[in-house]
Amino acid sequence: MCIRDSAEANSGNTPTRAHLADLSDQIETILEGAGRGGAMYAKDSTWWIHEAMHVNAMVRPYPYRATITERIQAMESTWISDYPSHAWDAHEPSLVNVSHAAFTQAQEADGIFMDRMKGIRADTFSLAGYYWRRVARRTGIPVTP
Repeated sequence: MCIRDSAEANSGNTPTRAHLADLSDQIETILEGAGRGGAMYAKDSTWWIHEAMHVNAMVRPYPYRATITERIQAMESTWISDYPSHAWDAHEPSLVNVSHAAFTQAQEADGIFMDRMKGIRADTFSLAGYYWRRVARRTGIPVTP
């Protein structure tokens, strides 16, 4: 949702506290395990699994990172192509279905990207590669060679 001006912000198109509370409950259900691990990598955490994919992509050569970025943008654009332009409700079935499908598709994509990275050598000489390997060491994220 994009708020273009203050009039639209007050016209009922923004989520209320009740909407956010309902959405919060749904997110907890969807992201079971997302909060595990805290500041260190946890293999059973939804968030950390995605972060591991991101860090592993960042230590790969640029052409591979660009390919991942293009595929992620294409995937994400399908999630919002049918997004309703009217005021939304956290219990609206179409939004709940889109949200659940998006999380499932993103988790599957993370797994596919991680598998494909195993055959692509990490960039060990660039400053950016050094930085991301250091982030991985500090957080316990496994970097595939």
